Amino acid sequence: MKLKITQDNIDHGLRGSSTSDPVALALKDKGFVRPYVGINEITVHGRNNVVFLKKCPTPPEVLAFLERFDQSLAVEPTSFEVAL
Repeated sequence: MKLKITQDNIDHGLRGSSTSDPVALALKDKGFVRPYVGINEITVHGRNNVVFLKKCPTPPEVLAFLERFDQSLAVEPTSFEVAL
């Protein structure tokens, strides 16, 4: 699945948060519930009122993006492929 990180996700994302960083906010925009973006995996607990648990490995490019974001370095809107 292609996940689009918008400027709004970046502006409203919280540094150091696995549940409210720009990637988690982009997952929420796609209708996913309770996203968690960890070092090893991304976890969601449902989508569009359907409850389930799904996990996928966190892509290296997502980790690199979040590392820059967490260090208050410049990041731009982008997109990533995630296996959800």
